[in-house]
Amino acid sequence: MKTHDWSQSRLEPLDSKLFHTPADLLSLGFKLTNPPGLVQSYMDLVRNIGDRDYVTEYMTMGQWFNDMVDYPGAVVREVIEKMILGNSLASGRMTIGERRVDFGHVTQDLLAFGGASDRIVSVRAAREILKVVGSAEKRFEVAPGGHAGVFAGSKAPAQCWRVIADWLAVRAD
Repeated sequence: MKTHDWSQSRLEPLDSKLFHTPADLLSLGFKLTNPPGLVQSYMDLVRNIGDRDYVTEYMTMGQWFNDMVDYPGAVVREVIEKMILGNSLASGRMTIGERRVDFGHVTQDLLAFGGASDRIVSVRAAREILKVVGSAEKRFEVAPGGHAGVFAGSKAPAQCWRVIADWLAVRAD
């Protein structure tokens, strides 16, 4: 953050095409965040090939990882500049298009999650949302799983989905 503030690094002069991320590369990148886990998942599939529910879940997650869409270059460039170089989420403010967004103005109740084994967003980093939103009612949960597994993994229905359903039920009326 300090280096970015001092140098005012900007990626805007670079052509958006340089930042285009093809779906196949994105899929590979996600898989390479945990190579041993990728190999283990194939071994688990072989061990559980006779379990229809296991295979269905495996195929669902596999489809998500294998059928990703391209990330447009302008979006990738903006994410790198604002979220990585500028670390704008840490300050609770971000410019989206021409609008300045201040997370301190968010006052709705907030339920946020962090994945216990997320290699993309650590639990510590995810928990920071509690510091920047203006909500009076805030709750943070650590759920089993990685970046996608928190909401789509085998433990998601019993863990994450149940917590969300209970949290929403109290606020339903």
